[in-house]
Amino acid sequence: LNVPRTLAGTVTLFSGLNNAGNLTVNGILDFWTGGFVAGSPTYGPASTLRYQTGGTYGRAGEWLPNITSGAGYPNNVTIQGNTTLDLPNSLSTQPFNMAGDLLIESDSKLQMAGATPMTAPLHVLGSATMLGTLELSTQPNGDIVVGGGWNMGASAIFTPNNRKVTLNGSGAQTVVGNSNF
Repeated sequence: LNVPRTLAGTVTLFSGLNNAGNLTVNGILDFWTGGFVAGSPTYGPASTLRYQTGGTYGRAGEWLPNITSGAGYPNNVTIQGNTTLDLPNSLSTQPFNMAGDLLIESDSKLQMAGATPMTAPLHVLGSATMLGTLELSTQPNGDIVVGGGWNMGASAIFTPNNRKVTLNGSGAQTVVGNSNF
């Protein structure tokens, strides 16, 4: 992208998108096998960053650490399609933040441990829904902080690794499903 673009609908990536800093997403930014961005897009308030690569994907410029607004700060995040999201992907010492809801579908996983376990938390301002697997870090402070509800599906797997789950919403928060924390 050589000029700024605002896109609604679904933007599906099967290969690289250069100059993603020129992109504002008001729909779905969809990563499939081979998809990646060079630069960091800006996400609108109803947008979703969706990973469905069918394997392990190392998070990159689409979701930056230590950002709470602007480029690289996603709203909703969905992991599906037999995908494992390696959230730290070598950037393990800074927190990751998102403005909306986290959804991990039944065949997929969000991994905060892996080769470079996180030593900072994941902040989800909305709800966290796990139908698949959520694996917290194996290192101190690699926790999860959730501002909305905590929903565990019947077949979901939650691996806390002795890390904390903090529910810090300003209103009533609901915990649904079997959760051991």
